[in-house]
Amino acid sequence: MGSFSCLFIHTQETIVSMAVAGAIVGAGIGGLINDKYGRKKSILLADVLFAIGAVVMAVSVAPWMIIIGRIFVGLGVGMASMTSPLIFLKPLLPESEEH
Repeated sequence: MGSFSCLFIHTQETIVSMAVAGAIVGAGIGGLINDKYGRKKSILLADVLFAIGAVVMAVSVAPWMIIIGRIFVGLGVGMASMTSPLIFLKPLLPESEEH
């Protein structure tokens, strides 16, 4: 097994839960960024956060690095989950309600 196979159960739980915690924060931030900067920039920022998180997790040599990577990925998930539905609903808005 790999070097991460003997992690304590609390460390494993922390690694798993950090993506959820990041998604909660990312959803709140995503709504604000959508309102202030628009959908395209919000999706672009979410993509950058996904990429940063993936790179951090790929090069991690310690559990704390995986946790940081999971937080970044969670932030991206939260932001994307707030923005993606708006992209599909925009064509349904009347002209007066479009931003």
